[in-house]
Amino acid sequence: YMQVSTPVTRTLDKYLQAKTLPKRPRYDQVFKTLEFVLSQCPEPSATRDKLVEYRDLFGHWLGAKAEKQATS
Repeated sequence: YMQVSTPVTRTLDKYLQAKTLPKRPRYDQVFKTLEFVLSQCPEPSATRDKLVEYRDLFGHWLGAKAEKQATS
């Protein structure tokens, strides 16, 4: 959305710092956003490689979190 004349993200900003992270983050939306960003950056680069690494770690963490909830 626009704040005065500057575009501002509505929800992403909340996820960029631990102190502003929502109490119940929407992990599925974060993961989908990460997938979208990767799809828009097909050229190999160090930054893209790091994002892929984070995606894989995040996906692994989400899977472990889901398993833990299913067995609780």
